[in-house]
Amino acid sequence: MNHQTPTAARRSEASFGPRRGFTLIELLVVISIIAVLAGLLLPAINGAVRAAKESAVASEITLMEQALASFKTRMGDYPPSFVVIDESGNYGNNPALVDSVNKYFANIAGITNSSQLASQTQKAIDRSQRYLKKFFNRAELKQDIDGDGGFNKYWILEGDEALVFFLGGIPRQIDSQTFELTGFCKRPDGPLYGRNENNKSTLNRDTPFFEFKAERLVDFDNDGFPSYIDSLGSEEDSRPYVYFSAYGSNSYDPQDCNFNPSKQNYFPALTDIQDVDTGLNYFRMFGGNSGPSISPNPYTTGPAAPVGRTPAWQKPQSYQIISAGADRKYGFGGQFAGKTKSEPLPIADSDLTNSFINPLSPSARSVESDNITNFSQGRLN
Repeated sequence: MNHQTPTAARRSEASFGPRRGFTLIELLVVISIIAVLAGLLLPAINGAVRAAKESAVASEITLMEQALASFKTRMGDYPPSFVVIDESGNYGNNPALVDSVNKYFANIAGITNSSQLASQTQKAIDRSQRYLKKFFNRAELKQDIDGDGGFNKYWILEGDEALVFFLGGIPRQIDSQTFELTGFCKRPDGPLYGRNENNKSTLNRDTPFFEFKAERLVDFDNDGFPSYIDSLGSEEDSRPYVYFSAYGSNSYDPQDCNFNPSKQNYFPALTDIQDVDTGLNYFRMFGGNSGPSISPNPYTTGPAAPVGRTPAWQKPQSYQIISAGADRKYGFGGQFAGKTKSEPLPIADSDLTNSFINPLSPSARSVESDNITNFSQGRLN
């Protein structure tokens, strides 16, 4: 028998009835709380993702350093960061090669002074010959580098290409976008011979010093010698690791790597060397009299254009490896005073008054703050 009163029965029925939904004000409060939490969490998440990606690049640079140390142990020195390779072995006596190197420094590097142009050309060719002879002292003059059976080609490799060439060996192009690095040939008289299935003497090869990922080998200037891009960007905004050698004697050459989009069709385009406000190429004067050097450039510990002396360089006896960082801009290089300084990337007043940099803006160096190098333990700032 049910002894509930009518009022109690109605209360019981009401307790099992449908509950009312949130009011509009309650929904707005909940949405606001979620928005605030998302606003707080997203920057932290994005920052953690970015830090992880940058840490991967810094770790890869460390692995390259180990590979360069192995190269030096076996070959007797670090590789140069600008090298001319001549299949004929004639080098300075090859008029076509001399003319091409001269035009490179005039058109790509932007050197206009005729005496500096001649000096830069001669220095690059002589230095290339000297290093190749040092590394491969039993090699014959003629080397069939591309494996086509001829000895009439030559190549000009900038710092980003030289890094891959010396650590990976002779490249072999699989298709229009894929390269295989085959190491150097074990023939004492022909270490620069390319791998040729029809020539069995070229098939026995050294293992590359560094394991480059094939999908990140990109031939920007379509000369058959790829560069190695970092892992921070997509193909459209890929940027290669830049390598500068000190040649063992505190003598960095800022002209060893120049990305000049107005004179060379790079693909993917390296438009990051241009200032977004002026549309002009980043460049810097080193030492005051060395002429303009187009971005990217090596780094110094003090002023890039000191009076009466040469610049004091970062890593003065070895090399510099530089990633463009997350913003994909190298900037124009120069002084890096260190992370402990209040202004790690300063611009001297004389740089502005004497037009030693372009663009003439104290804030222009901000694009370099996220560059990742082998001398800054990660980002420059």
